[in-house]
Amino acid sequence: MISFTLLTTTPAILRDRLVSYGWLDAEFTPRDGLEFVEVPNPIVVTPAGPVDPQTGLPTTPAVMDTRRVFMVKIAHKAFTDDTDGEDQLDNEGNLKHILLRTKFGKALMALNPTRDDITVAPQTWTRRWTTQEEQIVDGETVIVIVPHEEEVAYPTSIGALNIADNLWILLDDDPRFPSWQ
Repeated sequence: MISFTLLTTTPAILRDRLVSYGWLDAEFTPRDGLEFVEVPNPIVVTPAGPVDPQTGLPTTPAVMDTRRVFMVKIAHKAFTDDTDGEDQLDNEGNLKHILLRTKFGKALMALNPTRDDITVAPQTWTRRWTTQEEQIVDGETVIVIVPHEEEVAYPTSIGALNIADNLWILLDDDPRFPSWQ
């Protein structure tokens, strides 16, 4: 299975590209083994304002990116069709980037996309985990579960290619976007 995350301001452009590539038929039904799903856009353009201590709510809401996000999954027969005859490894034996080892990726690259990284507002998330540690309690060694947490910053730039007017493909997975399970 392989997957792509695409962003667009005009879903019809994406739909037309997928029809011309043969991934959707004239009724916009995906080929066997393909899945397309629209997901919420997690890109924050401007973070929310400070929290009002009386209400517990931000004084101004976050401004979100208005592009629409689509996840594309290629599996089963469609995966076999899209990778058949394509070199999967580079000269050093490493797996090539998805855009260089699939027919769909090569078709997108043939459109001469330009690098157009997406700049986003600084965001953080709290990573939580626990460890087991030995401690001496009343002269005996016991195992204690110790909680930990840290603030982790997301990158402020998301690698993307502008494939066509109003159509971008993300170059790498970004933890803010959902992923196929």
